[in-house]
Amino acid sequence: SQQGGMPSQQQGTISTITPSTIVVQPLNGDPVTYTSSKSTVYVDETGKPVAVGTVQSGAPVVVYYDKTGGKTTATKVVVKKKTEIED
Repeated sequence: SQQGGMPSQQQGTISTITPSTIVVQPLNGDPVTYTSSKSTVYVDETGKPVAVGTVQSGAPVVVYYDKTGGKTTATKVVVKKKTEIED
């Protein structure tokens, strides 16, 4: 029961991405599988559209999602720039 219509969001890194699903590994906890659809929007941090084909596993993302009918659907995926300072 979320108030004010704010979408839920999850930060993490892409574990697996296919045309129909996105699996995100959060900083803590188990991977989460989101359903993606033709209406799922992929953008970079400036809001420019990103081609899904360029999004690879390991990419840091913020997934905005909607839980309806037992499915967790990604509505928007913000793809962050990878920092070079990863161990």
